[in-house]
Amino acid sequence: MTAPENAVDLVVGAVDFSQIERVWNISKRGVKGVRAALVQGGESIAAAIRNATSRSHRLVELQNGTFLIEWTEETRFAAIVPLADAMKTKDMLDLAKSLGGDMSSSWRDREMSIIDGVEALRALERVSWAPLQSPTLKHELIEQLLKQAQVSCRSVELSEIVSVLDLEEPRSAANLAVLRAAFENSRHEIASDIDECRKEDDFNGLRGAYELFASTLGVDVSPELERLEEVYAEYTDYEEQRADQMMDEYRDRQRESGHSEDSVRDMFGSLRSDRAD
Repeated sequence: MTAPENAVDLVVGAVDFSQIERVWNISKRGVKGVRAALVQGGESIAAAIRNATSRSHRLVELQNGTFLIEWTEETRFAAIVPLADAMKTKDMLDLAKSLGGDMSSSWRDREMSIIDGVEALRALERVSWAPLQSPTLKHELIEQLLKQAQVSCRSVELSEIVSVLDLEEPRSAANLAVLRAAFENSRHEIASDIDECRKEDDFNGLRGAYELFASTLGVDVSPELERLEEVYAEYTDYEEQRADQMMDEYRDRQRESGHSEDSVRDMFGSLRSDRAD
């Protein structure tokens, strides 16, 4: 059986969407014939992908392991759009449009996850295939993101929205005003993120987010930056003390090990002396 045939069988028999993602990544690496075989698979491939995304959860690889994560309408849409854009088949177009409709309808009954919404918007903005492009859905996504940001947002959520939107155009003045208001409304939550920093990357990421808010939104983040630097100084002092303590413990173990070796040598030395006597 050839690689393309294997790829089709793996997609059709996929239990989890992560299996389909692995096959698709192989096709993107240029393995000959794989993408063409998936395109030629037509409705059966689209049906397999539809089944995988219709499940309640999916396996996702994160830095600290693989986890079962619940699908949302936004993550389903974001996962399918790049495949539809690359494959350019009617079946995949229909699937993507169906998921887009489901996503849009769901906003009447639930709040959007900002991170998932930004993921869906980014997927839509990267579309190059004209039949798949949807200015209306893009506009709705932006509206929902701004609406949710006004309710409540954390630093990472607001920074994701600021990063995905073009706020430099004159026509974006209204969006800019909304995000400034969102920052002020969620200032307590945004500042409380400082207490969640556990490692160097956390501090650097939050510092970058605050600086982004200052440069893009024009808001004053000096209180947040000042407190961040205070907490960071405490963190570095603690880490230095911890490093010194670990070094002292290591030296103590080395000294104890040296004493043990000396004791063993003395014991064998005394044994040799006894034999000589």
